[in-house]
Amino acid sequence: MELLDDRFESYLTQLMDICGRWSTWITQQEQAAVTGNYKRLEELTSAADGLLAEIQGLHSVRQSILDDAKYAGMAHPDLYSLAQALPSWAVRSRRERVRTAKRHMDHLRRLHLAIWVLISQCERFANESIQLFSYGQLEASVYSSTGNADTSGGHLLDAQI
Repeated sequence: MELLDDRFESYLTQLMDICGRWSTWITQQEQAAVTGNYKRLEELTSAADGLLAEIQGLHSVRQSILDDAKYAGMAHPDLYSLAQALPSWAVRSRRERVRTAKRHMDHLRRLHLAIWVLISQCERFANESIQLFSYGQLEASVYSSTGNADTSGGHLLDAQI
């Protein structure tokens, strides 16, 4: 049980480190998109590969902790419920640390989605500008009320991101 506690503490430390760097990356993405610095956006996109690899590695650690807990007779669907079952949950600082990590992850998910929308709109604007300069006209928008317009509120919203 103590080993699970130690591994969970190590996981939280790694998670908070990655969250900090992820937050910085998202802020830089937003600044580059707003200022139209497309070269910086490309640099940040390539830099994201390393961050994504770290997140995938941390996901493996998470799954390993859940698997070890299952073998120890403490099967839980997620780390939050596992943390509540560990003896260290009685310590207030641990509870706060877990809750803070959960809030950070939720916040970063929302920010990441917002930045994805912003960058997609910037890309759309750039593509339409190039198309307008090159051909003197734009393709019909998928949001127009003619043809096969998506009037259901959007496929992404329907898919419950």
